[in-house]
Amino acid sequence: ADDNASGVSALLEVASAFSELGVAPRRSVVFALWDGEEKDLLGSKHWISSPTVPLRQVKFALNIDMVGRLQNERIEIGGVRTAPGLREIVSRHNQVSGLKADFPWEIPDNSDHYPFYLQDIPFIYPFTGFHDDYHRPSDDADRIDARGVQKISQWMFSFLLDLAEGDSIPSYRAASRQEGEAQQRYFEQQSEHLDEGLAWREDSAEPTTILVVSLQGGSRLHATGLVPRDRIYAVGDKRFKNGEKFRELLKQQVEASTLLIERDGQFFSLELPARLTPEAK
Repeated sequence: ADDNASGVSALLEVASAFSELGVAPRRSVVFALWDGEEKDLLGSKHWISSPTVPLRQVKFALNIDMVGRLQNERIEIGGVRTAPGLREIVSRHNQVSGLKADFPWEIPDNSDHYPFYLQDIPFIYPFTGFHDDYHRPSDDADRIDARGVQKISQWMFSFLLDLAEGDSIPSYRAASRQEGEAQQRYFEQQSEHLDEGLAWREDSAEPTTILVVSLQGGSRLHATGLVPRDRIYAVGDKRFKNGEKFRELLKQQVEASTLLIERDGQFFSLELPARLTPEAK
C-alpha cells in the first residue's frame, strides 16, 4: 500500500487537480506510472530509451514513491540540489501543507527518478521513510496515513503548477553528482565567514541564501533565535544575490528589522534587534 499505491494515489490526485484547472498551464505535464521498478527500474529506463515526447523537451521530473507513512509531520525531499534555487521553490509551496522537510544531499539509484537524473534532468523525490512493513504483506491499506498523502499531494500540485506556469525552470546542476552525506556533514559544520557573531557560508545550490553554521552567545544575531542549518533569504525586505551582498545589508541594518529564514522547509520571519552603538554599550 505504501510501496507504492500511496505514490499512485498521490499522482492521480495531482492529475485530477490539473484537469480541473479549466485552462491548461503554459507547459505540458506528462503523468506516467512506471512498472518494473523493483526489477532495476525497467519501466522508467524503457521510457527514457523510447520516450513518448522528445527527451530534450523534458525539463524536470517529479518521482512520487512511498508517501503513505507520514511521521511527526516530517518528510524527506530528495533532489533539491539538482538545480540551483530548487530548495526555495519547494519550500515556498510547502506553506500549503506546513510539513517539516529534510533535504538530503545523497541521490540513491533506487527509484524512478534516477534514469532522468542520468540524462541531466533535475528532479525532486518526496518520501515519508522506510518502516517495518517495507516489502512485506503487512504493508496494507489500514496503515496508510491518508491525511498525510493529501497534504503531500497538495504540496506537489502547487509546486508543479508553479513550474508549469513559470517563465523558466531551474536548470540542471552538475555539481550534485559529487555531493553526498559526507559532503553535507562537512558543509554544514565548516564556516567561511564571521559577522556579528554569525558563522556562515554560501551555497552554490542556493546562491541567494546563506547557511547558518553557528552563532556566538550574546550576539545580535544569536538574539534573533537563529539556529545552525537555518537559511537566511532576506534582511528586512531586501533579498541579496550573494554572500557579499548579505554582508553589506547586515552591516547597513542598524535599526531593528527582520530576517526571512527557511528552516526545515518552512519560511518565517525572525526579529533582528537594533545594533547597539558604542555609547549604548
